[in-house]
Amino acid sequence: MGQAFASSSGSIEPDSCVLCDGRAMRNVSQSALLLAVALLLAVSGLAGTLEPTPKQVEAYGSLDSSQPVALIKAYRVRNEAEHRAFLVESAAWVKRLQGRRVYVGSLAGADSAIPGMGFDTLVVDEFPDRMEALMAYNQALALHPRAHDDVRILVAQPASRWIGIGRWMSRLARAVAGPTIRRARPLPELSGAGGAGIHVLEDLLSGPHERDTLAMLNLNAYRKYARYPETTPPDQADVSGEEAYSRYARNALWQVLRRGGYALWAGKAEMQLVGPEDGIWATPWDDVALVIYPSWLELRDLLNDPDYQKGLPDRSAGISRALVIPGTPWPAFDPER
Repeated sequence: MGQAFASSSGSIEPDSCVLCDGRAMRNVSQSALLLAVALLLAVSGLAGTLEPTPKQVEAYGSLDSSQPVALIKAYRVRNEAEHRAFLVESAAWVKRLQGRRVYVGSLAGADSAIPGMGFDTLVVDEFPDRMEALMAYNQALALHPRAHDDVRILVAQPASRWIGIGRWMSRLARAVAGPTIRRARPLPELSGAGGAGIHVLEDLLSGPHERDTLAMLNLNAYRKYARYPETTPPDQADVSGEEAYSRYARNALWQVLRRGGYALWAGKAEMQLVGPEDGIWATPWDDVALVIYPSWLELRDLLNDPDYQKGLPDRSAGISRALVIPGTPWPAFDPER
């Protein structure tokens, strides 16, 4: 890690920054570090939604400092070369601060008017705690305004690492089930998705990229109480929204696995760190997951499967809002390669 990463902002040597050493940082007052980061952001000259507001920094500082944290970042790219330099430098700081870069991929529908879309690149980083995460983000700020027009950053608590076995479960299930792709049909409406069901993605699920690996970012918010039709028996209807969604998830699991799909990463959503406070990304979310499919065709086939569709009433009963954004992993982060 002693190598300097050069960019148009100059050379940055990760090993030369004592403050960025996670062990040294833990010896410093967390409140002092948060204040230092806030001051650095204030004098950085960033504009728009490229930096957290004081309110967001304060909310971030109130999170449990003993838990690992993940930053889910969506970038709208201004300059491709600067953007790639930014990703190289930020990856160096992630590693230096004892974190790991989980995923980098392109997002579909960058020109779409669909709420929550309109971004080019998705990045997921994990850190041992919130201070390392915030400091890693701060280290590459010099490149930020030249590389990006806009960014959204969500904070989440990562789920258990056991989620990684999903890839192997999907391979086994696919070997047992055999080929699943069938003739394309119109996609069903998925209600309970914040006014925009998955049908709005129909044009994105076919075309020249349909056989590329698909990475689907899913954000879910659950109702306090499930909302089933009045004809539903009370012993089935009197559950929480999260339990209703769990019924849907249990029904969908085999259908996803047999098509080679699995959760690459998942976590509990905490807050939005960067972005307008009235935007859809700032909506209080409960769960966030990044689900991989061997191709976009597999997802289309899943949505048209009658056995999968049996669980949709449970999804509608449990979900108050949902955001689904498709994309394609960059080659170095494509588990299907």
